[in-house]
Amino acid sequence: MTAASSAWLVGLAPVAFSAILRWLVLPRVQSAQAALPLFIMGIAMAEATCFLGLFIFPAHKQELFILSALGIFQFIPIFARRYFTHDDENRNA
Repeated sequence: MTAASSAWLVGLAPVAFSAILRWLVLPRVQSAQAALPLFIMGIAMAEATCFLGLFIFPAHKQELFILSALGIFQFIPIFARRYFTHDDENRNA
């Protein structure tokens, strides 16, 4: 594997940053107002991986598209109800 053939791995950086944002940063945010910009930024970073595959690394567009889709799907807001319910309801759910 040469340096030129592994250069497309740079396209993984946005989705990796997106995963860090989703799994390490977002769970620590206490309010929906603070979480929304991080949520949007995470989805945008995951989507950037797809665009890198389309325009910069077209030989690997399938791999980068799949990783981008998985990165976007991780932001399905199943955690969002904790911002809009009382603490009593969160313990019972």
